[in-house]
Amino acid sequence: FFFQAEDGIRDYKVTGVQTCALPIFHDAGQVVLFNCSEEIAGPSFRELARASAGGARACLSFEPAHPGPDGQQQIVWARKGVTRMKLTCFGRAAHAGIDHRAGINAIREIARIIDRVESLTDYDRDLTVNVGLVHGGKASNQVADEACATFEVRAAEPAILDQGCEAARRICSQPTIHSPADRADRKSTRLNSSHLVISY
Repeated sequence: FFFQAEDGIRDYKVTGVQTCALPIFHDAGQVVLFNCSEEIAGPSFRELARASAGGARACLSFEPAHPGPDGQQQIVWARKGVTRMKLTCFGRAAHAGIDHRAGINAIREIARIIDRVESLTDYDRDLTVNVGLVHGGKASNQVADEACATFEVRAAEPAILDQGCEAARRICSQPTIHSPADRADRKSTRLNSSHLVISY
């Protein structure tokens, strides 16, 4: 079955088809696993999948694929591994007009880091880094004392994924912005890796 619709609608419809087809899978000796905690990354499904995968020759995802170069529908047979990270930069607030010199701008720091992190993307190695969410600051007349960026690292090979993540961690741990009013750099960063999923 193929439903020409947005991806989220396709997911729901395909799940409905799976449910109706369960007797067919059962008669063919196939195991079908449903993951109701996909969006929140619950630990129970991982354990169930590992316990059920013994002796399996293949694992297919029922998530619909995008059309291939020839316009034909494809079968999802693999997914890239992904690590999602949230970086929070802390600076020092100051009035932008009265005491700009004393401030440490967290937005400026995170902008520099974003540029360096995204430059890790290497299409030849099938490694991508994407910053998808950025926010920071409280007002245009205040030097921002906090900024956050959420990004992800993806790769088809676990070793390349690990290398990309390690390079991103190094970049995020090297603050560069300081206040001209300080003798030493008081800028700090904090990296929070929320969860890691590797599939190949």
